[in-house]
Amino acid sequence: MVFTTVDIGCERGNNTYNMINRFESPFADLYINLFENLWNDKNKLQDVTDIVIDNMTFVYNEKLPRVYLFLDFYIMYLVSS
Repeated sequence: MVFTTVDIGCERGNNTYNMINRFESPFADLYINLFENLWNDKNKLQDVTDIVIDNMTFVYNEKLPRVYLFLDFYIMYLVSS
């Protein structure tokens, strides 16, 4: 899933819907294998930890309501990984 500012609700977009699929095994195994291959391929993966932390720090320092949204997604990411 792509997390853009439109997808997480920070900005308006022209998307009519956002599709999410759920597959049972063995079909889900294909997605898991694809994810694992991409996750372990250093040529296709970029560590954006520092960028995310910098952006979250900026949002927090500005005290915008979006800080809570960013923190929620950050926590969900931590729990799901």
